[in-house]
Amino acid sequence: LSVKIRQIQSIGTKMPKIIRNSDRQKILLLDSGYKLGGGQRILILIARNINKKRFEPIVFCRRGSLLLNILKQEDINTREFYIISKWSSKILNSFLLVINLFFIVPQLIQVVYSEKIKLLHSNRNDMHLPSIIVGKLLGVPVVVHDHLYIKKVRHIIIDFICGLFSNQIISVSEAMKTKLKLATFSKKKVTVVYNGVSPNYFTDTEYHPQSMKKDFGIKENQLTIGTLARISPEKGIEYLIDAFNQIKKQFPN
Repeated sequence: LSVKIRQIQSIGTKMPKIIRNSDRQKILLLDSGYKLGGGQRILILIARNINKKRFEPIVFCRRGSLLLNILKQEDINTREFYIISKWSSKILNSFLLVINLFFIVPQLIQVVYSEKIKLLHSNRNDMHLPSIIVGKLLGVPVVVHDHLYIKKVRHIIIDFICGLFSNQIISVSEAMKTKLKLATFSKKKVTVVYNGVSPNYFTDTEYHPQSMKKDFGIKENQLTIGTLARISPEKGIEYLIDAFNQIKKQFPN
């Protein structure tokens, strides 16, 4: 985790001088997620662990989201925004990204202007365009953090625009980097920063491994290997199942 935070902070050295002076700079972290996924957890870790002597993180997130509730509990500075979730009409939903621009951009301009934000860090694909629009209007550099593995046509278009107009793109792996559809001259903007993991999630717990084995009917002395992830192609569960089959052939117990 500390390596990830240092890598993200070092990206500031590639930004315009506006964020490289000795003053404490305000960074706006943007995320529109309603539920709490991997991307939102990474954003929380960044906001929690970034160097507070150099940066003051403010999170711009969706009203009523789980992310907002957690950030408030941790006393992290937040600003809320409103967007339309979904309509019953599939035709209207296809234009939802564009329609929400008219909701998000004015709210974002107000926050950037009033808080004197020096850097926009977009943490979700549907926040990249508003960040770039506002960044260009107000002269604020934009960092795009790409977490999306499976991409539709609109995501590919947004990637291309990000390559043209963002100041820096963070990809969470080399494999993800290859999936970015960018113009050739835009590829130099991409930096790979792997997702950090807080060891406290695994050490600060009263739940003993033996208790967990008992819950699942596993013998105490039995070697146990597992994974925690949603069933989705980008999680690569099929490779884990194949690996388990090969391991079991060599180690039946």
